[in-house]
Amino acid sequence: MSGTYILQSNRASFNQNSVDPTCPLCNEAPETLSHFVLNCSLTSEIRKPIIADIRFEIERLMPNTWDSFNTDEKVYTIIDCSGLRHRGK
Repeated sequence: MSGTYILQSNRASFNQNSVDPTCPLCNEAPETLSHFVLNCSLTSEIRKPIIADIRFEIERLMPNTWDSFNTDEKVYTIIDCSGLRHRGK
């Protein structure tokens, strides 16, 4: 997420050669940012407790917020929670 890892979907869209956008970890879906952060089945055991902690803290500070987020909002909140300041106003 710091820009050092290139997602397969990005590599495929910018590469002249044929690059498969499928996630190399799970081989189940295109490796997009939302797939990598929220959905990849291979990383679910690691991801679930982390997202549960993030969700708990958001709900503690701003009740009923997490469930109102769309997928992109969840991804960007996980990556950088500073956007929550604007949402609480």
